[in-house]
Amino acid sequence: SALPPPRTGGFPPIRWIQNRLDFRGCDHLIQFSHAHGLGRVATVASILGAILSVNVMILVQLYLHNYGVVTISLLDAMTAQTIQLLKQWVQYVIVLVSFHMLEFFITALYNPSVTTADSFVVNQSVAYTTAALVSWVEFWTRIVFFPYANSPNVSRIGLVVVIGGQIVRALAMMTCGESFNHLIQQTKKDNHVLITHGM
Repeated sequence: SALPPPRTGGFPPIRWIQNRLDFRGCDHLIQFSHAHGLGRVATVASILGAILSVNVMILVQLYLHNYGVVTISLLDAMTAQTIQLLKQWVQYVIVLVSFHMLEFFITALYNPSVTTADSFVVNQSVAYTTAALVSWVEFWTRIVFFPYANSPNVSRIGLVVVIGGQIVRALAMMTCGESFNHLIQQTKKDNHVLITHGM
């Protein structure tokens, strides 16, 4: 499929980000000119993999520091509340990146005929991008100005709910197989069947 039309509407910086996520401006490069291009898949996978790896390493360091196994002078200068919020942020990033990677890999395994770089769903909508950015600003505002206004127990419960939700979603996508699609379908595909069992 060719590049979608440029994103319109919304706040200009959000539009700019969304157009980058759509690989706008790369249409002269064959592997980036359409959603099936391997250049797009490799780029998104590499970026998500790097973000995941860095955040897993940071989380391990935070826990090692917490248990006194290693000393990180930067963390010694922070309050316990700020360190807890940093752990929550890193866990959030790990879960978010895992969601996007699982969307692609489950689609690739169970519905390969529709798998494209868009299967990562990182470029799903201006509304999603806006919501993500606003939530990040809110979280970092809280870290800087209100680190004491935090409940680690609520965060733990939220993490369990998110992981549970991701498991249910993954199982549902696997059960649907080729009948699953990230996009609302207007016409019935030949291989589409109504799934009445499983998740």
